[in-house]
Amino acid sequence: MSKRKSDKVENLKVTIRRILQENGKYSNEMSYQIELLASDLLVFRRIREKALDENTKLIVLEKSREGFDREKENPIFILMARYADRVRKDLRALMMNQEIQQGDENKAKDDDALTKLMEQLSDKDDE
Repeated sequence: MSKRKSDKVENLKVTIRRILQENGKYSNEMSYQIELLASDLLVFRRIREKALDENTKLIVLEKSREGFDREKENPIFILMARYADRVRKDLRALMMNQEIQQGDENKAKDDDALTKLMEQLSDKDDE
């Protein structure tokens, strides 16, 4: 791994560790899972950049065995979805995702920014 990529992984690991510590969820045993999350997140970001580039086509042409052209979804989007799932699982393993946080008794529902936004949007719909 290049020095620059190694630095990015280290920076992500420090950030993840700090967030866990601030929320009282960090333990030394999490170091391997933190490394996995940091690495997967870095790869996901690279894939996302390529997928969201304005020159990336949604549909690509490929040749069938019979020699006919056929359209199919660009594989970069499948890869992006696969890595998004992987990052989501890494977050779940570290108890950093929203569904686990909602079950946490220490966190009140009203403190969730997304919940507040959804309630405000709902109130506007009612008017």
